[in-house]
Amino acid sequence: MNRHVIITGGSSGIGKALAKQYAIKGDKVSLISRNRQNLQDAKEELTKVCDNADNIFISPADVTNQHEIEKAINTCIEAQGAITYLITSAGMIRPSAFIDAPISDLEYCMQINYLGTLYSIKAALPSMIAEKSGHIVLISSAAALCGVYGLSGYCPTKYALRGLAEVLLVELSVSNINVSIVFPPDTDTPLLDQELKERLPETDMILGTQRVLSAENVAKTTIKGVDRKKFEITPGLEITLLKKLNSMVLPFFRWHSLRTLRKNKT
Repeated sequence: MNRHVIITGGSSGIGKALAKQYAIKGDKVSLISRNRQNLQDAKEELTKVCDNADNIFISPADVTNQHEIEKAINTCIEAQGAITYLITSAGMIRPSAFIDAPISDLEYCMQINYLGTLYSIKAALPSMIAEKSGHIVLISSAAALCGVYGLSGYCPTKYALRGLAEVLLVELSVSNINVSIVFPPDTDTPLLDQELKERLPETDMILGTQRVLSAENVAKTTIKGVDRKKFEITPGLEITLLKKLNSMVLPFFRWHSLRTLRKNKT
């Protein structure tokens, strides 16, 4: 295969799991992340599963810095050729109730989760438009389907990605560029480990015990959806039902959230 996959946030979690699946398929994979050592570690891991070590390329960059991400993506294109898939997987979370959240935390979530995605797409589009081909894959979250108590910085950024994806789907169709958005549930990644350490007790009471998917599972479902050119990709039965029945489920989830909070305050 001669496909080139660029993945932001590709040194860990879902991004790295996706990179591994594409590397196994023989694709060229370019990873972008802030931490050079983490990127190097990921590259070494990927070279063990691919036939050609030259297929794995890394370029350190902070997605919140428009100049850095532009330079990184252009470097990846120069090294590996035209983009087949751009996957924006860089993200962060800082659990907090809105009233308690520092403005700096709320802004930083928006910078990484939303603007980091926006900058990456902006940087990649000129090449894709020139080639009249390509596929953009935004990694959102199940938290983009309902407001969750204690995720005041995270949920809005993932909702914003939904809006961006909807606009891009229409605008880029005339340039033969496909768009997909993925809504993973809780996934076994370093990001989830961090969230669980900081998650508020009220959030745990509302969400209860949830099934956690492996990053590999999410990656395989994502790739299958991308191959089929699906716009909305929902890993796991629960998230598929939540997306399809959102107008019915959301009022119940709001009621459940309010009931749980009131019950535990009395």
